[in-house]
Amino acid sequence: MRKITLAVFLITACFGACLLAQTADQLLHPGGLGIDFFAGTEAFQARQKQRTSSGNLLPFEKLEAKFSFGCNRGSVPEWNATMVSAEQEMRKLVQSEIRKIGGKTAYWLNTPLSINAFRDEFGVPIVWHRLMPSEFLPVQPSLKYRITFKLKGEFYASPGSNRFVLTVDQFSAERKRVGVPLYHNCALLPNESVGEFSFITGEETRFLRAHFGLSGCGTAEVYDIQMQTQMVDDYEVQLHPMATMDNQFHLASGKYGHLLFGQQVESGNMPENPKMKLTLPAGFQMLGNSRNWGNPYTETKNSDGSTTFVFPVRVYQWERLARKDYSGTFPVLLLITTDLAPSEKLYRAEYQAIADQYQGQVKHFSLKVIPSFAGKRPKYFQTGVYDYRSMDTGNGSMEKFTAFYADMGFNCYFCFSWVPETSQAMKQAGIWRLAAAPLHDGFLANGPQVDKRPAYTAFLGTDGKPAHHSALCPNTVIQQSEYYREQILAPLRKKMLEDDAFDFLMSNWEPGHFQSGSGCYCSKCKEQFRQHSGISEAELNAYWPGQIITNFRKQWFDFKSWQHALYLETFDKDLKEIAKDAGFMPMITRDLMLDTEFNLTADNAFAVSHYANRIDWINPWGPYLGYHWKENRWPPTGDRIRMLTAARSATRYLDRVCCDAEKRPKLLAFPLGLCVQMTIAPAALKMDTLSVYIGGWQGSTPYYFPSGYDNRYWLALAEANTLIADSERFVFEGEKLSPEKGAVVTALTAFPECPFAEFNAPDKPISALQVDTFRKDDDYLFAVANFWQRSEVFFRLAFPSLPVDKRYHLKNLDGNLDYGSFSARELAEGITLHCGALRWAFFVMQPESGQALQSSSPLLTQAEVKRVQQQRSKTIRQDYAAELAFQKESLPPMESMPDYSMLEGLEHAGVRFRIESKTKGTRGVQRVGAYDTRVSVPTDRQTSLLVESGNDICRVELSRGAFISSWRLQDGTELCVSDPDLGLAVDGPWVPAARIKHPMTVLKTEKIDGGLAIELERKLNLNDHKDLTGLVLNKRMEFTTHQVKITSTLKNPYSDTLRFAYRYQNLPMLLASQEKQSGKALLKAGQNTHEFKRDFNSYFFRMNGVPADQHILRNMPEKEKTRIILISAAEVDFVAPKNQTILSVRVSPVEDFHGFAAFDSPGLETCTFEPIFNQRELPVG
Repeated sequence: MRKITLAVFLITACFGACLLAQTADQLLHPGGLGIDFFAGTEAFQARQKQRTSSGNLLPFEKLEAKFSFGCNRGSVPEWNATMVSAEQEMRKLVQSEIRKIGGKTAYWLNTPLSINAFRDEFGVPIVWHRLMPSEFLPVQPSLKYRITFKLKGEFYASPGSNRFVLTVDQFSAERKRVGVPLYHNCALLPNESVGEFSFITGEETRFLRAHFGLSGCGTAEVYDIQMQTQMVDDYEVQLHPMATMDNQFHLASGKYGHLLFGQQVESGNMPENPKMKLTLPAGFQMLGNSRNWGNPYTETKNSDGSTTFVFPVRVYQWERLARKDYSGTFPVLLLITTDLAPSEKLYRAEYQAIADQYQGQVKHFSLKVIPSFAGKRPKYFQTGVYDYRSMDTGNGSMEKFTAFYADMGFNCYFCFSWVPETSQAMKQAGIWRLAAAPLHDGFLANGPQVDKRPAYTAFLGTDGKPAHHSALCPNTVIQQSEYYREQILAPLRKKMLEDDAFDFLMSNWEPGHFQSGSGCYCSKCKEQFRQHSGISEAELNAYWPGQIITNFRKQWFDFKSWQHALYLETFDKDLKEIAKDAGFMPMITRDLMLDTEFNLTADNAFAVSHYANRIDWINPWGPYLGYHWKENRWPPTGDRIRMLTAARSATRYLDRVCCDAEKRPKLLAFPLGLCVQMTIAPAALKMDTLSVYIGGWQGSTPYYFPSGYDNRYWLALAEANTLIADSERFVFEGEKLSPEKGAVVTALTAFPECPFAEFNAPDKPISALQVDTFRKDDDYLFAVANFWQRSEVFFRLAFPSLPVDKRYHLKNLDGNLDYGSFSARELAEGITLHCGALRWAFFVMQPESGQALQSSSPLLTQAEVKRVQQQRSKTIRQDYAAELAFQKESLPPMESMPDYSMLEGLEHAGVRFRIESKTKGTRGVQRVGAYDTRVSVPTDRQTSLLVESGNDICRVELSRGAFISSWRLQDGTELCVSDPDLGLAVDGPWVPAARIKHPMTVLKTEKIDGGLAIELERKLNLNDHKDLTGLVLNKRMEFTTHQVKITSTLKNPYSDTLRFAYRYQNLPMLLASQEKQSGKALLKAGQNTHEFKRDFNSYFFRMNGVPADQHILRNMPEKEKTRIILISAAEVDFVAPKNQTILSVRVSPVEDFHGFAAFDSPGLETCTFEPIFNQRELPVG
C-alpha cells in the first residue's frame, strides 16, 4: 500500500482556493490497513535467514559418499544361507550413479521391481539402498542445524515398505552412538522438490552422519545437499501480536491498553523459575497483571523515571504449548495507561526472558501516544468483544477498563471467567454480559464423566456403548431429568440469581463433531424415534440400531433435527424460567446457515431450520479471514468481501426458513480477532464489523479480542460503533431497497475484478465495490464498500428513483464529509464520490426541505473531488497493474463457457442429443462452505447434454467435467446419485487427489454403430489441481442402447515425466436402500462371487496379484480401518434391491487396473465405488 504524505500550509485569505484544495486532498483519505501489517512477518523471515549460517557444512563430495545395498535382517524370521544368496542377487540388480546437474553433484539410486523375485508377497525382506558418507562430520552440541536438498524420483508399485528417508545419527567425542536416530521421510515426486529438515543436536553430540536411504522399490535423485547452523531459542518471550507487525504499541492519552506476552522454548530446555522483566518508560503506568494467574510481581523505580517489573511466568503444559510460535497460554497480560500528550514520539520499552542462571535476549518495542478517542453506543446493534481473560481487579483496574470499554460505544461483553468485580462493573455500565454455558458442542456437558453419572444420561452408539465420555443423551435435557436439574440448572440458578454473575449464555455448538454423528441409540431415543416417525415397533426392532440410518435415512435425519431443536428449546426455556431475559445462544459454523440448496433442501441432521424459530439468538461464527503471522501475505482481490457475502447469505437463509418475524432469531457475528495465530489489521476488523451490520445481522464480537492488540484496533471498533449508531435508524427502523431499486455504483478509476461470488449465485462474480441502499421516510443511506485492499476508488453513484422537483443534500458519515446538494436529475445521471482502500463509506442523503444536515467540514464540490481523482489516477493505475500481476501469478483463471449448440438435435440409431442450459436456482443440491465462494465459471448457466435412447435418459454435465449426473431408465429407476458435482465417471487422479469439474470443450461428434459418440477436451489449470496444470484431458463418450463407453486420455506437454494414479469417481444409486432393502455389489473372487452390502465401513477391492500401493491406499478415508479384499476381475455389477436392475461396470485396460475403492459413512446417500488404476508414468508428449 502506498503512502500519501499531505502538507498543510498556513496562508492568507487571498489563497482560499488553495486552502480548499489541500483540505480536499486530506479529507479524501486513501484508506489502507491502518498499520504496517507485514513488517513483522518480513522481519521474522529475514531473521530466520540471518540465523542460518552461510556455507555448506555437509559437502557430500568431500565426505566420500558411497552407495550401499542390503537387507534388513530383522525383517525375516531367520537369516540363513538362502537369504544371503538372495541379497547377493538383488545387489546385482540395483543401480546407482554420481551425476552432474547444473554443475552440482547428484546422486542417483534405482531399486527395480525385479528384486521382488527374491522377496515374498509382503515385500519381505525389507531392503535399503543407501547413500552414506564415509566420514563423520564434526558438529557442536545443543545447536540447531538445517539440512536442505533437492530431490526427484518415484516409488514403484511394490509391496511392503516404500520410503525415501533422511537419517541423522549422532555420536559422542569417542564416536559412540548417542541418542536416537532422527528420521525425515521425504516425498518422491517426478518433478524437482525441495526437502528441509531441522534438528537440535544433543548435549553429548560431537559428530553426526547424515545419510539417505531408499527402502523398497523406486528411483531417487538427490542433489544440492547442504547443511547450515541455525540459531535456536531457549526460553524467550515476545510482545504478542504487535511484535509480529510493526512492533509498536499505540496508546491513547487517558485510555487503557493490554500488553500481552507469549513464551517460546524452541530448544525444549525448560528453565528453572522462569520470569519476564519489563521496563516501561516514564509516563506509562501498569495497573495490574492478569488475574488468571494471580502471581505476585516486583516493581522497581529507576533513576530515569522508568519502571522495571519482574513477573513470574507459569505456563500450563510447557512441552506441548511453548515449543514454537509464542502461542498457547499467555502468562503475562498487563493493563497499562498514560497521561502523556499525544505526539509522533516513540518511547522505547524493553523486555527480557529471565530465569535462574539464565538471561535471554533483551528485546524492545515502541510505545506511541495517540489522541484520545471515543465511540457512540448503538441502540439496536449488539457490539462488544469475545474476551477470554479476566483482568486483575486491584487498584480499581476493572472499573477503569470498564469505563474505557463503555466509552468506546460497546454494549455487550463475553468473558469465559466472570469475577464479581468484572461482572458488577459491566452491569453498572449497562453492558450485556455473556458467559460460557455448561452444555456445549451439541450434547457434551461439563461435570462428571459418563462412568460417574446415572446410566440414563449416557449417549449411546450403535454398539450400545457410550459414544463420548462427556456426552448426554438428548433426553437428559428434554425430559428435564433429575441429573439435569441438579447438575446443570441448579448451579446456573445460583450464579444468575444469587451471584448476579451474567445475563445470557453461549457456547460452541457442533453436535456432530465430538460424538457419534449418527445419533443416540438408547432405549428412550428409540421410543422417541418410533413415535416421531410413525414406524411400527416390529419394523423398528428389525433394523435397530445398525440398519436404521440405511433403511430410514430421511426419517432418522428429520428425527435428529427435531430432537436437537427440542433439546435447545428446552435449555433456553429453562434459563428463561430462572431469569426472564436470559437464554442460550449456540455458536455454530456459519456453513449451516448459508442459503445454499443443500441447507435449504437436502437431508441435513441438526438443521438450523428446525430450531431457528425457537430461540432468541444464534451465533454463526466466522469466516476467519487471516493468515498465520509467520506467513502473512497479500490476500486475493476483495478477500474480505466473504464476510459480507456470508452475512447476506445467512440473512437470506432466515428469510426462507422463518416466516414469522416475531420468532426470527437475531444473529451475532464472530469476525476474526486473533485465532490460532491468525492476525488482522485494524481496518480489516472495522470492515468485517460493518459488513455483518450491513449484511443484516444484529451484533458482532471479534474472536478473540483484545488479545494484545493496541489502541489502533480499539479506535477502529469505536469508529465502527459510531457509524452504526449514526445509521441505525436506516438499517433497523427503515427499509432496505432491493438492488433493482437501490443506487448503482460504477468505478471511475482503475478497479480490478473480484474472484468471489454470492452463495446463492456461486457462478456469477461480484464486484469488490458494493452498495446497499436503505430508506427511512424521505432520507436515504448509501452504504458503499471498497473491498480492494490495495487502493482507493473514485466512483459514480447513480440513483434514479427520486421526485424530479426536489434537491438533496449528501454527506459521508465517516469523517462527516459534506458533498453539497444535488438535483434529482444530477443524482439520476450520477455523481462522483470516493471510498478509501478497504473502507465502508456511509453516505446519508436528505431532501433540502427536511432537517438540514449539519457538517463542520468544508464543502467537497464535484470539481474538487474530480480534481483529486485526476491527481491520484496515475498511482491508482499503478496499483491496478500490480493487482493484475498478482492475480495472474497467484489465482486460478476465470473459466468461460464453451459453445455446445452444435450438439442440439443430433440423432443416430435411436440415440438423440439434446442440450439443456440450467440457470441459477436449478443447479441441484451441493454442500458449500463460507470459504468456497471463489468463482469458477463467470456465468449463471450450467450446460448439460441429455442423451435419449428409447425411454432412457442420461444426463452429462458438459460444463462440469462431462460426468454423468443422472441416468434414468424407462421404469423410473435412477442409476446415479442426485448431486451436482458427483455421479458416474467423474474424471480425476487418485494420486494426486483431484476431480475434474470444469467446462469441457467439444472436439467432434461421430456416428457409431448403434448410436452417437462425442469427444471433448480440457487443458487443466489451477482450478483442477496445481500439480496437473498444463495437462490435456481428452474424454470420449460413446452412447448406445443401455450402454456408455468412456475413454479418458491424458497428454503431457511438460518437459518432464509425470507420475499419477487415475480413477473415475462413481456413486451408483443402486447401492442405496429402497423400501428398507439395501442394494448390493457383486465382484468376482476366483471361482466365487463376493457380495458387498453397505455397512458404512471403507473397503478396497484390489486385483489379486497386484502389489499393494501405499500411495493409493493412503487416500482412503480412515485408511487404517480400510478392509482389503482381493478380487480376480476388473468388473462389478450393482444390483438394485427392488426390481433387480443391474448396472454393470467393466474396466480396461485390465493390466493397469489396481482395484475398486469403496468408502462410506452414515451421512452419504450411497457408497462410492471408484475404479483406480496403478500409478503410471506419463512421458513428455
